[in-house]
Amino acid sequence: MKNRLILIFILNVFLVFITNAQQRNTLIEGNESAIERNMNLFGELGLKMMSVRGDAAPALDAKIGLGFTEKISVGLGFQTSLSDLQPDDETNPNVLYNIYYGSVFFEYNWNPNSIFSISTPLHVGAGINKLVNESGGDIRGQESDKILAITPAVKGNLNISPKVSANVSVGYRVMGLISETRELSNGDFSGIEGGIGLRFNIL
Repeated sequence: MKNRLILIFILNVFLVFITNAQQRNTLIEGNESAIERNMNLFGELGLKMMSVRGDAAPALDAKIGLGFTEKISVGLGFQTSLSDLQPDDETNPNVLYNIYYGSVFFEYNWNPNSIFSISTPLHVGAGINKLVNESGGDIRGQESDKILAITPAVKGNLNISPKVSANVSVGYRVMGLISETRELSNGDFSGIEGGIGLRFNIL
């Protein structure tokens, strides 16, 4: 129920952005330079649903990047789950997980000069799959996993103004290096991700 309410909130926020963008559509179409993306520095914040086998949690997604051309951008990112996760195959009900990792990303925008564009980002990252108990503390005798995460995605971008765009994305996170000592596998922590975000051109 909690995750459904979060997802409904995310969708409502994105609908507000769509309404604002439609009101500015005439201005953007009349000035093509307003949506051209030359070399620029940008930041991006997003909320997404991060799934594992049998469970899901909201997650924060933060990025800073550099657009080298209108179509190609690269940068650094940070992703972290905002609540605990527990895959179906976890046999100990008191063992929960928090996933957080940094990444580098490459993104290609197929039609950057349209008010609505499609891009294909790829994130490659490394971080921690941390074991916690129900109160959020460390579990004695259990070590956290050092993980590798690769996430290809498809993203729809809506240009709200020359400096701001909103986006909705869906991707699949492939997780690696999960310890098998707890009878869990990489597949237990791999899963679909979907969310929304805002991108701000800084320079």
